[in-house]
Amino acid sequence: MNLVTDIGPLYNQFSAVVSPDRKYYYMVLNKVEKRDFATNRLLATADVDKSYYSIQISSDGKKVYLGGGGDSILIYDTETMKLLKKLDTPGDAVLTHFRVQKR
Repeated sequence: MNLVTDIGPLYNQFSAVVSPDRKYYYMVLNKVEKRDFATNRLLATADVDKSYYSIQISSDGKKVYLGGGGDSILIYDTETMKLLKKLDTPGDAVLTHFRVQKR
């Protein structure tokens, strides 16, 4: 199994995450991109309200979480790439990494 693939130019993206089934990957900075993992084809994009530096995916692959953008976390549906929820967080912390855990 080849785990290294050329994803081409990143077009102003900061971080990426691969779906649990390894069919898609998602990238974020000033927008969210959904791409086909095998072909690198752009499947969908979604605008964000500011720069986000971290992206995580749920264990079932149904949601992506954007963080590291200051005072909020955005949650997107991976099928529709529509914003599901914006969580306001206290302060203005810009983190480049966060974790999503199921309780």
